[in-house]
Amino acid sequence: MFKTFLSTFLIASFVFSTCQKQNESFRTPVLKINNQYLYEDELPKNQHLNNEDSIAMVEKFEKNWVIDALMYEHALKNVDQKSIDLLVEEYRKSLIVQNYKQLLINQRLKDPSEEEISDYYEKYSSQFLLEDDIVKGIFVKVPKKADKLRKMRKWVEEFSVENIENMENYSVKNYGTLDFFTEYWVFERELMKQLPTTIDIKLTPNKFFEMEDSVYVYMLNVLDYRKIGEIEPLDFAQDKIKNLLLNKQKIEFIRQFEEELYQQFKKDIMYFTSNKEEVEQ
Repeated sequence: MFKTFLSTFLIASFVFSTCQKQNESFRTPVLKINNQYLYEDELPKNQHLNNEDSIAMVEKFEKNWVIDALMYEHALKNVDQKSIDLLVEEYRKSLIVQNYKQLLINQRLKDPSEEEISDYYEKYSSQFLLEDDIVKGIFVKVPKKADKLRKMRKWVEEFSVENIENMENYSVKNYGTLDFFTEYWVFERELMKQLPTTIDIKLTPNKFFEMEDSVYVYMLNVLDYRKIGEIEPLDFAQDKIKNLLLNKQKIEFIRQFEEELYQQFKKDIMYFTSNKEEVEQ
């Protein structure tokens, strides 16, 4: 909340100071309140509104602008400027440091290797448990009146890479739906949304399912299937592991960098006694 307030204050300060510093001779003023000007080029423009709505929008904008300007002036008179300046400077320093840390991280850290991800998975796989059922396979939906359904059924049930093009061409020709998720996992609940609510099946791995309603034939070849509570497969968990390892690297890298920086300049630190006498360490 503090950062939000401070950001808003900084933006407001910038806007008002910028308005005052602009070369006014090249801008057309619309209104003035005390020493603050609203210029024509600052007014909102919306070509999609009719004239009446456009006028109402501008009037509302002008009123809000005046309120903001007056609030800012009253705030300047009633708020302790020194404390605000300190907060602004602290926030500015924090932003600069955070940006510098991110710059260092981007320059010096690399993504974890596949071997690092695999090693972490082998060591901590029991911590990665599925929260949903997941499935790999092929899903087809074609009209019941489509020609040569037997061929499509054979291609789906006896899936091979060589038949992918045949399945794609068949689906396009017959206005069907074809989903390949053989190389990645999908949630079962999302897959089931493609089936009519009247169809209820229990998925098992390495099984072919065929269903139909009054309009369509649905084919599903389940190549792999994992249930909720089981350990996540590596290819499903790898993104999580990658992020975990990256975060650990970032924390350790920044900790080490800060410590090295401190040690490097430790000799330059000067301490002062209570009576302000300078003492060199």
